[in-house]
Amino acid sequence: MTARGKRAGDQRKHSRRAAERELSAREQRHEDLDIRPLPQTVRNRYAREWTGVQEHFVDDPAHAVNEADQLVTTLMSERGYPTEGYEQQKRDLSVEHAETLKHYRLAHEINGRTGERDTSTEELRSAMVHYRALFEELLKDDTASSGSR
Repeated sequence: MTARGKRAGDQRKHSRRAAERELSAREQRHEDLDIRPLPQTVRNRYAREWTGVQEHFVDDPAHAVNEADQLVTTLMSERGYPTEGYEQQKRDLSVEHAETLKHYRLAHEINGRTGERDTSTEELRSAMVHYRALFEELLKDDTASSGSR
């Protein structure tokens, strides 16, 4: 093996160990969080609020996307996720909601551009779809999985 190949292999091992440490830290932080299932009445209330946000999209798409972001953040908080910042939210959600996290990233990126003139209605609609994916994931009844902790 050449010196160059050895360095590349060492870098991959280092990167893998760093990624494993990062994942372990995220999992430990997640274990320390008080993630709670929601009572059916609260889930119903959130579902009604989401319907209202979707209805606002017709008249003011950019505002509705912002409302969707706020509603998802409020739901996260009620479930027990800290909401101190977007980057930390992503790290916390990545432990149990990794599949849905890509939706949150895309929605957040579009929402960040809503004040710009080049954000199309189609992009805003896409953001709503992405927010809805995470919203539904956070809203579902997960009492079976939370009982295993």
